[in-house]
Amino acid sequence: MPGVRPCGRRARRLWGRDGAAAGARGAEGRVSNKYGARRVPCGLEGVPHTHDSYKESARCELLQLAQLAGEISDLEVHPGYDLVVAGMRIGRYRPDFRYRRAGALVVEDVKSTPTKTEAYGLRKRLLKALYGLDVLET
Repeated sequence: MPGVRPCGRRARRLWGRDGAAAGARGAEGRVSNKYGARRVPCGLEGVPHTHDSYKESARCELLQLAQLAGEISDLEVHPGYDLVVAGMRIGRYRPDFRYRRAGALVVEDVKSTPTKTEAYGLRKRLLKALYGLDVLET
């Protein structure tokens, strides 16, 4: 029926709490995230930074505690990898974390089902082909 909108959680996801269409600017004047995530501050140790979701921020705090306990070392947040094929830069992959566990380099990306997109899969395969690194999804 024209003019009828869904109600409940689906309506908030599609229309937002204030009734504006998804992707519209909220009360703070910012464009909302298409997955419903909010930027979250983090920084138990070192320079304060933000993450794209609560799940990612919580994982960062766990990794920082693991580093303090000596289980991992060289923790980096949002490191970058240039994706270069045949001398042409075709993109950049920025996983959430990179660290060393028992001497081995670990590249980790916090993912949920909606964020496992086709583009993400391609970047993940390119990282494996170009750098020989597997991405750990948490």
